[in-house]
Amino acid sequence: FVGSWVAGWTNAKYGRRFSLFMVAADYFFSWIGMAVAPSSTIFLLIRFFNGFGCGSSMVTVITYVVELSDQDVRGMMLTIPQISQMAGQLAAAILGYYVRYYYVSLIAALFPAIMLIFCFFLPETPSNLILK
Repeated sequence: FVGSWVAGWTNAKYGRRFSLFMVAADYFFSWIGMAVAPSSTIFLLIRFFNGFGCGSSMVTVITYVVELSDQDVRGMMLTIPQISQMAGQLAAAILGYYVRYYYVSLIAALFPAIMLIFCFFLPETPSNLILK
């Protein structure tokens, strides 16, 4: 909920590409933090920031996809982030049944690490470039 508000502000002020980078960084560091958290209190605090990134990612990703996709495929393109997030949650739940949470967190940190690398190659949206 709070992440969505902040994402709207960062999307408008700094651009969609930078916001995607910040979301990926939040996910990466929160997953690593959950893997090495020394206590349950620290774990829950880091988990809050992970949820913050989850809320902001949906706003940022949807805005980015809407502004870059063609009108004919926009609806299909908007379902992909939603399905990907739900599939990731299902995979984490299934993997968590068989593997310690430490390893699940490290595996989950791989995906935002890849996204951090690809964020350097993403274009900024045309509407954001016009606003600048």
